[in-house]
Amino acid sequence: MSDELTPSNKTNTPDTSADVSQDPATVQKLHQGFCLGNVIVEPDSGIIIRDGARYHLAPKAMEILLFLSSQQCQVVSREDILNFGWGEGGTTSTNVTHVISEIRHALGDHKECPTFIQTIPRRGYRMMLPAEDKPLTSLFNLAEDNEPVARKRKWSLTFSILKSSRLFKASVAYVIFSWVMLQVLSIVLPIFHAPQWALKLSTLLLIICFPVLISFHWFKELRKRRRSVAEQQRRTRFFYQQLAVDSLFVAIVLVVIYFLSTYLIAYIDLEQENESKKLAETIISKPLTNNAIAVMTFRMPPSVNREHDYLVNQIQDEMINIIANKPEFKVASLRATMGIKTNASINDIKDTLGVRYIVEGRAQIIKQQIVVEAQLIDTVSGFQVWGAKIEAQVDQGLDLYQKLSRKVINALHLLLPSHYEPSQSTNIPTKNFEAFDAYLQGKDKLSTSKSIATLVEAIAFLKQAVNADPNFIEASASLCQAYMEAYLLSSEISHYQNGVQVCEMTANVERTSVNSHWSLGKLYLTDGRLMQAEQELRKALSIDPESAPVLITLAGVLEQQKHFTQAEDVYQQALALEPTFWKNYYDYGRFLYNHGKYQQAIEQFKKSVLLKDDVAIVHNALGGTYYLLMDWENASVSWSKAMAIEPTGMLYSNLATSLFFNKQFDDAAELYQQSLKLSPEDDLMWANLGDAYKYSPTQHNRAKPSFEKALSLAKKQEIINPKDLSLQSQIGRYHSELGDCQAANSYRVNILEATVSDPYIYYYLALLSLNCRDIILAEQYLIKSIELGYPKPLILADPQFIAYKEQLSEVFN
Repeated sequence: MSDELTPSNKTNTPDTSADVSQDPATVQKLHQGFCLGNVIVEPDSGIIIRDGARYHLAPKAMEILLFLSSQQCQVVSREDILNFGWGEGGTTSTNVTHVISEIRHALGDHKECPTFIQTIPRRGYRMMLPAEDKPLTSLFNLAEDNEPVARKRKWSLTFSILKSSRLFKASVAYVIFSWVMLQVLSIVLPIFHAPQWALKLSTLLLIICFPVLISFHWFKELRKRRRSVAEQQRRTRFFYQQLAVDSLFVAIVLVVIYFLSTYLIAYIDLEQENESKKLAETIISKPLTNNAIAVMTFRMPPSVNREHDYLVNQIQDEMINIIANKPEFKVASLRATMGIKTNASINDIKDTLGVRYIVEGRAQIIKQQIVVEAQLIDTVSGFQVWGAKIEAQVDQGLDLYQKLSRKVINALHLLLPSHYEPSQSTNIPTKNFEAFDAYLQGKDKLSTSKSIATLVEAIAFLKQAVNADPNFIEASASLCQAYMEAYLLSSEISHYQNGVQVCEMTANVERTSVNSHWSLGKLYLTDGRLMQAEQELRKALSIDPESAPVLITLAGVLEQQKHFTQAEDVYQQALALEPTFWKNYYDYGRFLYNHGKYQQAIEQFKKSVLLKDDVAIVHNALGGTYYLLMDWENASVSWSKAMAIEPTGMLYSNLATSLFFNKQFDDAAELYQQSLKLSPEDDLMWANLGDAYKYSPTQHNRAKPSFEKALSLAKKQEIINPKDLSLQSQIGRYHSELGDCQAANSYRVNILEATVSDPYIYYYLALLSLNCRDIILAEQYLIKSIELGYPKPLILADPQFIAYKEQLSEVFN
């Protein structure tokens, strides 16, 4: 750079800019260095010193800075700058803008809130601070005399500061984005039948994300500004001005967010609470019965050693069994009491179960000794009317149960005098402690059975009990029940075969119980002997006419016998007897689901969730029903809840089916494989895997082995129950997938000889007909399936019918 300012062609612009002529002495002085506020400019060295750091400035930019500084804070037009720096017609105004931006960057200036160079719209630029002599002292000890501008303006630039804030810009952008998203969601959500609170929930999520965004930008801005204000008092003041404005803005935003969020949360909770209340109102309450008793769970403090907890866990179950054998008393079933919430009041228990007295208490195990404190409460007055404390060693559990039962029954006799003669007998089912102890452990596992592993443990304990006392009928009946539940969960033939031996042995014993007849009835229902099943269940009801579990099983038998109206009546009877047990609503929901009444099924599943929300199979069933109604959002929510509680084979299969319908066949195959790890003996899951392979562009050669495996497993199930029409329709379909249409059609003909009311059977028959190239029959079966409740849109979306979509659309319309 030369020692003098030598403009290429100077011009004057009257009225809009200052006289751009320079005093040579002034220019020479500026070349030696000058200050702009707390910034030192060294033109000959091409550097600017600010915040204790050096910044290099290009020669052309330094020329323009000297030119502006020499004009003594007067406005200089863009044309004058162009002519000075590049000569007349030498360049465009874009270069001026670029150079000014470069100078501002070196000075640490802001266009929106300038300290050094001010843009005058349609006129030009003006240097806001005068050029002053360079200080002789250290640049870190600049005098405070250089702060007049900042002091003069103080808070007058608040609006400019706000506009320059990243928070303000980010907030405006986010508000616009949120508004657009809500407009889109308000249109899209109704299309997918989203609940009314879905839009409110979306709004709440957008609001919650707002402070996260602001916090991110604020901390980013703070870090940047703290670096830029290192040791400058004037810049520090500007920093705190910006901080104050930002803080006020954030405070206002947080207050608004708080009120909006609390309102939305309260409103969403209110909607869900109202929905729960409506469901709760439909759950039947029972009238008060004067001689009715409920035995509640005995509380137990947490302990490190849980080895003998089963002794306490089964007090409730055994007390119910003992009191139930006394004809003078009515006792609420274990299933009914388990449906009562932990924090339920005495009035809630009275209104729900219709009982006059409650037996409850607490127990703990201290140094191999069980201490039980029991009490009897009158639900009408709310007073405790009896209490007792019983102690026994852990190896004397049988004695503890006898003492506790005798005291409770004697207290009830005093409170409820009757024509029955009090007896000292407590009907303990065995006198063998080893058998009783193993029985309690097995019952403890059976009552909490949620997986095949737990059921296998229950079977081991119950076998130990039966071996210790072969005449222990209750243990045999429980073992029969455990085998049947294990078979239904895993489809393993060995569990069924063992269950048959135990159940029939139990039925041949002269002294039988409700449980033994019930277990045998379930066995006969499983293998298709419906008449024998009904007989056994009727025997159980003759012993206890108000046994809800027996009634639920009887309803299943009547359903298989095609007595649908009677079956529904029996379901309603069971619900009236046990209105607080979640599984009754689940079983009734399955009945409605099987007959295509999906909306009614959803109501029953919701009641089941209301009573017990930690059961995976209920959430899974609810998700599957929503899926059939093509309510994808609610289906996804229900399946997510089920997955969080307990991943099961059926849950993975349902999730895979949703991918299959979205034509993500390879991903669906992976999830079907996951389901088979949990349920390897389920023929339907092997067939689903075969479907995924069949339509996969890369794995279709793996479909045949999967269908062969499905067929072999289904054939084993057929041996157990050859009358199961649903199973026969699946076997026929498997034959068709393997190209054996003769065998497939023989199954089809056998099925149609019976009365079919299951929409899924016609669905499988339609697949069978398509595989055997009989499109007309397939159309007829699909129409029948739709008439029985199968959703038409789901058939049209099914990849297995996609090749015939247009043809089927015409037929359905």
